Amino acid sequence: MASIEDRWVAVGPAGRRRRTVRWGRGLRWRVRWERPDGGRASKSFATREAADEHLAALAASEGGG
Repeated sequence: MASIEDRWVAVGPAGRRRRTVRWGRGLRWRVRWERPDGGRASKSFATREAADEHLAALAASEGGG
């Protein structure tokens, strides 16, 4: 299972989006996934598009065996 996380914005208690303490600093988008050995891994990206591409590559490598 893999997912993309926005590290600059979070959903607050009222369901509204709010800025995190990381707002404007560092790489914004983080892709998290489980490795074949059962461990977890993550990689951060500056753009959502780059994170989406990495997620697609992960899905293709999983499906390809």
